[in-house]
Amino acid sequence: MPSIFQEAYVTISASSARNVQEGFLQPRPSVSKQSIKLPFRTPTGEAGSILIEEPHRYAPQKNPISLRAWTLQEHILSPRILDYGCEDAWWICWSTKTPLDDEPMDVSTDQFREKKFSLESWRSTLRDYTRRFLTFPGDKLPAISGVAADYGLTYQSEYLAGLWKFALPKDLLWSSARSDISRPTVHRAPSWSWAA
Repeated sequence: MPSIFQEAYVTISASSARNVQEGFLQPRPSVSKQSIKLPFRTPTGEAGSILIEEPHRYAPQKNPISLRAWTLQEHILSPRILDYGCEDAWWICWSTKTPLDDEPMDVSTDQFREKKFSLESWRSTLRDYTRRFLTFPGDKLPAISGVAADYGLTYQSEYLAGLWKFALPKDLLWSSARSDISRPTVHRAPSWSWAA
């Protein structure tokens, strides 16, 4: 499955749909943005005005797709995504995230790829992943394995049940944000792993 997303020219993500039977091209609620109109004068004395608006914010956590663990790889591994969310449609690629009705930003792809594969980026990915739901608890490591393989190309380190060998001293200090977690009845990872 990871190679399907990695090799896709563009991934169309039905982020607003709660299931495969629900459509995603329904009307979206209008989002009111605050704006301020400021008058100004040019150096030649001409009167004009500037409209300052609150920028669009990409809020994937509002979309049903962001609750499912298996869908994380779709957003991380795809080079380009057309994301139909609950509030807006977005164009997402390695260098930018921009609403379809805005002008794209010009950002260096190399800078983004370096940031994408930083250790902090991996940890942020895990925080996002571990708050998502799985139908089958045994899928905890398989559902992130494609993403881990992608990071592994950069890290060149051994991947040990959800942790990178080179980062073990710090990453073994993980803790759960939830207190109501019990030990799984079926073994899925060593007890020192967040995936246990």
